[in-house]
Amino acid sequence: MIVEASDSFTRPVRPPLGNAGRKLKVNTNFFPLNIKGSGLGVVHQYQVDIIPDVLPALNREVFKDWQANESKKGGCLYGLTPVFDGRHVLFSHAPLALPNNTGTFQVPLSKDGSKKRK
Repeated sequence: MIVEASDSFTRPVRPPLGNAGRKLKVNTNFFPLNIKGSGLGVVHQYQVDIIPDVLPALNREVFKDWQANESKKGGCLYGLTPVFDGRHVLFSHAPLALPNNTGTFQVPLSKDGSKKRK
């Protein structure tokens, strides 16, 4: 849908500040991010698909095993400490060493001997 600007459109007026509401404390899920030595402070975001789809606790376990293996010299995480949300998002202060920014990995799990792909 394309909407063209016209002179007949006027924005609604913001109501004046009042005191009818009540103050409340809001807790948020965030942490400060300090990226040292990265120049512009760029954060790289990657989508992670763990197959089959499992609970975040198992996703984190798979990620930790993958991270331990790929953090070795020659791995795509060598020298990096990425952050994983437990579902589908990975953040890093530098690009991962992945050809074409994509990769498929087999991650063995020690508990039941099954394999998960990341």
